[in-house]
Amino acid sequence: MSKADISYAKERFNMKEEEYELGLISKLEFLNAQSTYNQYLKTEEGLKKNQIQMELTIADYESQIRNHQLEKKAKSKEYRKNILASIATLENFIIRWETEFTIKSPISGRLDYSGRIKVNQLIKGGDRLFAIILATGSFETLVELPAQGFGKVEVGQKVKLKLDNYPHNEYGFINGTISSLASLPNEDIYQVQLTLDNKLVTSYGTELEYSPEMMATAEVITKDLRLIERLFNSLKMLFE
Repeated sequence: MSKADISYAKERFNMKEEEYELGLISKLEFLNAQSTYNQYLKTEEGLKKNQIQMELTIADYESQIRNHQLEKKAKSKEYRKNILASIATLENFIIRWETEFTIKSPISGRLDYSGRIKVNQLIKGGDRLFAIILATGSFETLVELPAQGFGKVEVGQKVKLKLDNYPHNEYGFINGTISSLASLPNEDIYQVQLTLDNKLVTSYGTELEYSPEMMATAEVITKDLRLIERLFNSLKMLFE
């Protein structure tokens, strides 16, 4: 807009100058036109100076922005370092607190107390306090068999478990299958691992409630014989 005004003022000044040279206007009117034109030129110079000043100001602001960005980056790095250090300190504190004041189980399940625990109760090392009962419904069943007759025991044979806490005459027995055999005895005792055929459901269809380390008597069915075969074997042993 300023350039358009200057162009217009210059054109008017040239016209006044020609009119003055032709003697059509007075010298005063010519000088006024010249003064107006010079004023527009001064205004343009002032605008150019202001533009230069603005550009310098913008350059200064851009420099400040770059400095602030570098400062922000440095502070962010420092803050992150301090935060990570604080997190590590807190994690170490939590681990130390858990080690000193908590007991963590390696498995998930239900907590079953062996007895009543009171505040300020004296607990000796090795005392049994509780057991973890798995919530998955799987059971680890181990049977100890004497060395005598162990040669007849094989993987896949059926086992009848008569639980001490549940009389088999009233509740029935638990059916199981031999899944693995120990290759070496421990003091003339072989350890056999079982898989329960129907978990804790007895032969009478009763589902028993689990308690830790349930004890039972195991009967291994080494060989199913018909009645005539059993009678024949008995007679054979008698004659021999």
